[in-house]
Amino acid sequence: MSRYIEVHITCPSEEEGMLIAHTLIERHYVACVYIIPIRSFYFWENHLCDDSEVVLFAKTKDTLFKQYIIPTVKSMHSYEVTEITAFPVVDADPDFLAWVDEQLVREE
Repeated sequence: MSRYIEVHITCPSEEEGMLIAHTLIERHYVACVYIIPIRSFYFWENHLCDDSEVVLFAKTKDTLFKQYIIPTVKSMHSYEVTEITAFPVVDADPDFLAWVDEQLVREE
């Protein structure tokens, strides 16, 4: 049985985030996405980075994550190493979850 998850994806720009979000929604891999601007601090190639980015929050099911979401995002993303993480939805409004189900590709 599949579980509901929230997927987080960081992107270098709102434009790239919007392109990825639209693609994931149009293909019915995710039900919805919201995009929030963030400021990220991290080490890359031995340099401390301080960058403006956006993070995408997408609602979907775990059965779509590895098979569809990761390959799609990686094929579109400009980063060499892409943050694509999934978190379980512990509980939610049943009406919302029913709507999520209606939006996603049918599982076989």
